Amino acid sequence: MGFLHLEGTQHRAAGMVINTMGGYDDVLLHAIETFNASVVLVLGQEKLYSKLKHVLSSKSNVDVVKLHKSGGVVAKNSEFRKTARSCRIQEYFDTTHSIYLGQFAWAS
Repeated sequence: MGFLHLEGTQHRAAGMVINTMGGYDDVLLHAIETFNASVVLVLGQEKLYSKLKHVLSSKSNVDVVKLHKSGGVVAKNSEFRKTARSCRIQEYFDTTHSIYLGQFAWAS
């Protein structure tokens, strides 16, 4: 078994999405540094964008880009995000639990 070897500029087109699910600026900053991110996309959060732009201004290799949310996007409340995050963590470690499917539905 060998390693995947990317020729020429193919390696420059690779990337990943790091989603901290909101509310964890310190975790996001740590992830940016750990994964040596070169582009950070901020979706519809002016305060976070401004903070990252300021904090990362000393790093010339990191671009912070603000994206606007599409029309009709509905923000989830903190209780929904907390439940969703808890389910994802539990799902990661144990797939035999009930899965929360939405505001009124549960599945086993």
